[in-house]
Amino acid sequence: MEQAVQIDQPESFIDLSRASAEFDLAKWMMAVKRTHAKGYFGQMFDVRKVKRGPGKIIALEYYIFRLYDDSLFDHKAKLEFCGEAGRPSVYTMCNDRAWAEIEQDKLASADLLAKRDFPMPETFALFHPDRSAEGLRSLAKPSDCVDYLRNGAPYPFFGKPLDACESVGVVSVQGYDAAADCLALKCGRQVPVDDFVEKIGHFQSGGYIFQKRLEPSPAMAALVGDRLSSVRLMVQLKESGPELFRPVWKIPVGDNVADNVWRDGNLLAAIDPATGAAKRVIIGLGPDEVEVESHPDTGERLAGAVIPEWQAMTELCLEAARHFPGLRLQAWDVAATSRGPVILEINGAGDLSMTQRAEGRGVLNTEFLRFLGTCRDAKQAAGVE
Repeated sequence: MEQAVQIDQPESFIDLSRASAEFDLAKWMMAVKRTHAKGYFGQMFDVRKVKRGPGKIIALEYYIFRLYDDSLFDHKAKLEFCGEAGRPSVYTMCNDRAWAEIEQDKLASADLLAKRDFPMPETFALFHPDRSAEGLRSLAKPSDCVDYLRNGAPYPFFGKPLDACESVGVVSVQGYDAAADCLALKCGRQVPVDDFVEKIGHFQSGGYIFQKRLEPSPAMAALVGDRLSSVRLMVQLKESGPELFRPVWKIPVGDNVADNVWRDGNLLAAIDPATGAAKRVIIGLGPDEVEVESHPDTGERLAGAVIPEWQAMTELCLEAARHFPGLRLQAWDVAATSRGPVILEINGAGDLSMTQRAEGRGVLNTEFLRFLGTCRDAKQAAGVE
């Protein structure tokens, strides 16, 4: 007897927003009191002090960064952490508004890089009500998108929104089953074409693109499995040239469609910029954070593992950084793929919390503050916003 195919409901295959991290304040406060002998009043007093600091740390971040652990952080070290409320001022000091607009337009930034022969994902089509781009199939209406998926889309492909971040709205599609009129996802699920288009229609106003799916290099696949794993390469653009700043490795696990650390089970590792070796691999938030040695799926040791093609990857990123002179603090996502290192995208000043969690130390140290001051002075001298 033939087994019935499981057809998934549209809401089950795509994230319309980032899943919120579980944050049980009472649970975490009790855990800290039990494991660190720091009472509730002491914790709240500590939160109040760091909130007044330059990084504007809130209670959630106090626990996520483990700032309750006085054996790891003295007061000065706690004030070096930067929270989400403090990040905009860092971004404003470093980056010009005009260049930020180019960076935030993923088609514009990708076109700039592709025309300079930097390896980028190949984009086939754009689902947008009125925007078009040279070399891309324009899909203005949902019916155009449906027809494209049934008759013209090259499979496999990777789909993602133009104006979303942190992998919200992304999907990896393996192929099209004409008999069932369904898309087969890489994770093994099947979704009716009409339902698929209805769901990605939530992103149509900002634009949704279809790209050739990238495959990991054999060396990367051996470490993390048959899934794309990228490195977040932050770059400081100094007068002497671009320099790497606290790179991290985003490590996907299980059926997660992307490697972003908010996805359940994914790992995060700090990287030694000189050698490309993973220094510390973590999973979990705050009091639940633990260090791990090996990948849960492949069993391969990750702690101490060297990122495949590290030198080529960093050289590619540092050269690309020169083409965005108005962005003095940059964040690049680069992957080791079957065709070599490929730039996935540039993300402005990036997510400072990611590198702080991975390394277990804040970014607002004396050296970084000096860099911010240099950026601010240069903008003032040039009269740019």
